[in-house]
Amino acid sequence: MKAPQARLRFLPSKLGLYCIAFENAIYHRMNRHAVAYHGGYWAFYQMSNGGFYLQPPKTI
Repeated sequence: MKAPQARLRFLPSKLGLYCIAFENAIYHRMNRHAVAYHGGYWAFYQMSNGGFYLQPPKTI
């Protein structure tokens, strides 16, 4: 999981100008398809192959 300071730079470093649209799309999809989802603190993970993974809150 990324340190709190690195969270602000994580998605922009991966997606550039598309990071806001990406975040909005992910959160919208969760709100629409996961009835128990009500927002929360997502975990960001960097993978060894250069990819990344977003983990929704464990309270879903």
